[in-house]
Amino acid sequence: MDKFLNLVNDWSSIKSETTPILNDAGSLMKKLKKIQVKIVFSNLLMSIAFAIVFTVLGWVWSTNTDRGPFFYGSIASMFALLIITMAFSWYQVLFWRSPDMGQDMLTFSTRMARKLKYLIWMTKIYIPFYCP
Repeated sequence: MDKFLNLVNDWSSIKSETTPILNDAGSLMKKLKKIQVKIVFSNLLMSIAFAIVFTVLGWVWSTNTDRGPFFYGSIASMFALLIITMAFSWYQVLFWRSPDMGQDMLTFSTRMARKLKYLIWMTKIYIPFYCP
């Protein structure tokens, strides 16, 4: 018990002039902004690729003369799946911007936790559904 009290006293005696957390906050925000830029860049590349796919699907639609219900269903489902995927991907960029760390730390951490849960959901559930 005496060692524990000595440890508590030693811990209490340590005084810090500057808070090292503030120094780390800038590097954390730089990392978050770098991740945000990577997400935007990958979304732009995905949007360009999806535009090419939309063009090909439109070409298939216009050149195929034998159109049955399965043809309409498959093309419509491909359009819907591509639009939903693009909406989910751009949602994380447009509506989940990284908040400023100058505000309340609880708000910042809750928002970042929600953003992380959304990214985990996209990675573990939606992408395997999209790419079976």
